[in-house]
Amino acid sequence: MNNKGQTLVLFVALLPLIFGLFAFVFDTAYIYSNNSKLSSIADSSLKSMQTKNKEDVINVIRKNDKNIKVITLNSDEIDLETNLKPIFGSIIGLKDYKIKVQKQAKYENGKLIIEEKGK
Repeated sequence: MNNKGQTLVLFVALLPLIFGLFAFVFDTAYIYSNNSKLSSIADSSLKSMQTKNKEDVINVIRKNDKNIKVITLNSDEIDLETNLKPIFGSIIGLKDYKIKVQKQAKYENGKLIIEEKGK
């Protein structure tokens, strides 16, 4: 027997599932990448706060990304937040993804240690 027609019908039936899985993986990678970027900006900002004033550090943050909201910024803690427009998430009704990074800095043995807040 010839099963080519059955295979084609099964492929067409599973195509939305395959596309949905691809979209989920792509959006997850997009969120993770932007979270990593925001975390790096927070780390750099905390290091800069040791030598620069608050306004200079905020200006540098804004040069990196105008969408970043600085919630808290001082010499020992920083809270940053941004909203991302989803690539494929809008298909299922998501308007935006909110990413928030909270870091704190402390000195141990003369070294600056930066870690996530609450850990």
